[in-house]
Amino acid sequence: MLKYGILAAVKHTKIMLRKLSATLLGAIILFGTVYAQTPIKNEDDQIIHGEFLGKTLPVRDFVTEFDFSTVDPDQYFEIKNFKDRYRTSPVERNLYPRLDALWSPNQSLTTQKVPQSTLLHNFNGIGFTGVQPPDPSMAAGNDYVVQMINGSGGAKYKVWNKTGVSQSGALNFDNLFPGINGLGDPIVLYDQIADRWFLSEFATSGNRLMVAISVTSDPLGSYYTYTFQANSFPDYPKYSVWPNAYYCTANESASSLYAFERDSMLVGAPANMIRKSVTNLPGFGFQTLTPVYFEGTNISTTAATFWRHVDDEAHYPAQADPFSDWVEYWTFEPNFANPGASSFTGPITISVTDFDSDLNGYYAFSAIKQPNTNTKLDPLREVFMNRMNYRNFGIFESIVACHVTDIDGSDWAGMRWYEFRKTDTTDWALYQEGTYAPDSDSRWMGGIDINSNGSICMAYSVSSTTTKPSLRYTGRNAWDSLGIMTLPEQSIVAGNGSNSSNRYGDYASLTVDPADDSTFWFTGEYNPSSGWSTRIA
Repeated sequence: MLKYGILAAVKHTKIMLRKLSATLLGAIILFGTVYAQTPIKNEDDQIIHGEFLGKTLPVRDFVTEFDFSTVDPDQYFEIKNFKDRYRTSPVERNLYPRLDALWSPNQSLTTQKVPQSTLLHNFNGIGFTGVQPPDPSMAAGNDYVVQMINGSGGAKYKVWNKTGVSQSGALNFDNLFPGINGLGDPIVLYDQIADRWFLSEFATSGNRLMVAISVTSDPLGSYYTYTFQANSFPDYPKYSVWPNAYYCTANESASSLYAFERDSMLVGAPANMIRKSVTNLPGFGFQTLTPVYFEGTNISTTAATFWRHVDDEAHYPAQADPFSDWVEYWTFEPNFANPGASSFTGPITISVTDFDSDLNGYYAFSAIKQPNTNTKLDPLREVFMNRMNYRNFGIFESIVACHVTDIDGSDWAGMRWYEFRKTDTTDWALYQEGTYAPDSDSRWMGGIDINSNGSICMAYSVSSTTTKPSLRYTGRNAWDSLGIMTLPEQSIVAGNGSNSSNRYGDYASLTVDPADDSTFWFTGEYNPSSGWSTRIA
């Protein structure tokens, strides 16, 4: 989220990285023609011309590494959202407090065959960089794993091979963009269809999204670099790959979404962007849609979709139904030659079992308890978590999603998860849903995915008054009874400290390895001490 306020650590300039000068970078960036961006209007359907910066030299030849010796663990930047989530909730708290209807104390017990799970690799990602929160993002390719996180001078990224052996230090993403400073909210994606890498963060000024597309499958090779100017500051940008475009959603004055001209970006040609927006819900200060990410190689003509959940007690308390809520989605099929001919449809609603977004109210950054401190962690109640993932099984198509919910009205957080399905003759519909909270610890900040076998994995953060912020996961077989995570909870890494800031997350990443379309990869934040670290498993 946007760096809105800065703690006293801003005076500690030693944690700011010294960037290469524009002159030096000008020598190592091979510029093509630079295409200026057109002025931004407020209307949707407008073509927004990206600024193509050119093709970089191979990253391994010039990008500087982050100097961890400059980080003071007792001082940090706090990255905040530009919208106000600190306000008092406008409705009475816990309008209908009761036990989640999908929760069961024996939900992992089953007489069926229990899924088997092995942690093939489990190692630390990039460590504390002097900011809160780290916003860890990760993608797996055929040969490499790439992680991106927030840093005090813009996003950092690092490359490992598939056995967990480091191929680089923590690299400065800004170095790919001469004269442009990054601010955070990084995302890395692997475009399985094209065998390319997509890396992005937003800039400190100009409402710009900074996007780099690898020229080959080598994440330490050259990149085509672009900036795209949003209508207003594109906070909390979340991206997805789809066969016909790259997509992005953002938390602006209205929840916005953007389609990028993927075909042009893959060849380093000038590329355009089309904007759409939807009306925000009442009752939340922070809002955005979540895009759905295409996985696998079984291409479909299904349109890209963008989702949000609707807790009627939070958004429409006067008409709230205590037994059901719903989700909404929009479809978007951009036409870059004629933006006005783009197809944008929605909202389409799907009823789901009632859930509770009230975690210390509807605005507070703090709700999740930790041991031996009054500092509570940000629940990120407002959105479907990064990422929502899609897979085409031929006879049906599937989307999986998750978000946090209050299990019993006492700020005990658990993971609500869903699988939606469609066929050639039916629209998206709820196939199964569940709420996961196998003990009194809180679970939140999750990720979920489905592999080519139909197995589902869900990983998340765990914390309570007795459990320090940790990472765990669960899962299920395709043939298991619907709505149940049948894999007994597994530990990824146990925490050994409570976080010094209430800011946590703001997201994690769970993805499927494209090399086998079966193995799951996850990254998230945990606490080996009062300063966070990240983990890859």
